[in-house]
Amino acid sequence: MSDDIVFVQSFLLGANDAPPASTKETVPTRWYRYKCLRNYFRIAFIGASLGLAVADFVDVITFSLGASGDTGDAAQPFVISLGQLLWRSFFAARGVTVLVLFSYRLPQWRALRAFALNKTRLQLNLCNAKVLTSFRHLSMLLFVISFSAHVSTMALFWLSLEGFLDGPINWGGNISGAAVLENSTSCYYMWFDRCVGRNTYVPLWTLLIDCPFILSQQVLISGLIFVWLAVKAMRSLRKEVAIEKVNLTVAWSDTGSNLLPDMIRNWTLTYVNMARFVEYFNELFGRILLVSVGLDVMTVLGVCARIIAVPERTEAFPLKNLRYGWDAVLFLAYATICYMPCIILHEESRKLNGTLRDFVWTAHGFGEQTIQANKEPSSKDASAVLKQIMTFSRIVEKSPLTIEVGGLFNFSRTSLVTILTSVVTTLLLTKEILKRSDTT
Repeated sequence: MSDDIVFVQSFLLGANDAPPASTKETVPTRWYRYKCLRNYFRIAFIGASLGLAVADFVDVITFSLGASGDTGDAAQPFVISLGQLLWRSFFAARGVTVLVLFSYRLPQWRALRAFALNKTRLQLNLCNAKVLTSFRHLSMLLFVISFSAHVSTMALFWLSLEGFLDGPINWGGNISGAAVLENSTSCYYMWFDRCVGRNTYVPLWTLLIDCPFILSQQVLISGLIFVWLAVKAMRSLRKEVAIEKVNLTVAWSDTGSNLLPDMIRNWTLTYVNMARFVEYFNELFGRILLVSVGLDVMTVLGVCARIIAVPERTEAFPLKNLRYGWDAVLFLAYATICYMPCIILHEESRKLNGTLRDFVWTAHGFGEQTIQANKEPSSKDASAVLKQIMTFSRIVEKSPLTIEVGGLFNFSRTSLVTILTSVVTTLLLTKEILKRSDTT
């Protein structure tokens, strides 16, 4: 699509279904062959990544059950010990699970993209090349930010795995040729009680865990750009309503009210289309958001539990705190701050409701500049306009634009505070449980 506002995400996810304009008449067979190969590759890639994530999860569960059975009276409760180990499994499962849900709903994603563009084209003047370019720049900028954030956390992960964060760093010894050769062939990671060398583990983890996570970020970014498109449309609509409210006169002159009925119908149509967009968005992204937010929060809890439960390790090797602390902050941001466009959309809906309520008061003769109450307009045209305004106001009041997270909760300021307080409460409870287990 020449006007695709998420062109970076569409390309990386292989989401474009129509062949380029240059190939529609010349070599259509090549495009359909490419499409088939792309689908086969997507199935194989997701299948391999899902298999590795499940195997890693089973490995952690098996190890935890064996360790609890061997130690008997373990110092730590089993649930907390399991959470410390499972956080990497949550991270591994997050990317591929989002991709599975997205691939299943890919046709609906294309339809949602077309709907968002078509229904906001006039409101946001998307025919203007500058407006489209700004959204395309946003698409590129968010990709760079998400990619850089993941590279930073993975850099700390690999430095930790190589031993660079475990106390005083001997850079010369760690990166010597003999050390590199020894690490590449010796036991680099234990998996199902089997040693995995660096040459096997690094490419496997990077290809089947890191890449799906980066692609899952692009799925979420595409949804956030769609939501931001709706936010811009709502702001434009609210601005138009506010301007007309200021220009509205209680006299309801013929010259002033001729265009108002058509404007109110257009406003109503725009809002109804935005409500439909939100409905389609919730149907498509509801489960994706639920999985993403849920696994991100579980990752934060697992990382923080590891910091709380093993204080002597992080005190002996303070650079470990840098890695775990950054992971906790980053994934907490993934679960909260990154969804600010969804919260802003809800706030814009509420602001529009307030603006319309003031509009109705002004239309009834109780505007801000009115000192003495005026009579309501008696003409049929004015009464019809009042009826339109009140109908539009009731639609906005009864149908707020809220993004749902799998039907579990809606994105709002309250949900943001609830997630943060739940994480803090759980961590405080974990610390208290560990404290009591140490004293017994």
